[in-house]
Amino acid sequence: GVANGKADACITDNSGKVIGKNVFDISRGINQLSINNLQRLPPGYYIISITDRGTNQNFVQKLTK
Repeated sequence: GVANGKADACITDNSGKVIGKNVFDISRGINQLSINNLQRLPPGYYIISITDRGTNQNFVQKLTK
């Protein structure tokens, strides 16, 4: 089975500039991750990309503020 591991979260703006990075401890199954300080971002379009270091699975979510 899959052991506990880490996931990398990266927030980029519409131009591809990295706004923030976080590392999360994750476990097998469903994980809920909270990204702080999003309220500080100016209005615009952002992309949140989360990559599981163990499986290299990538989840991408677009965010409009």
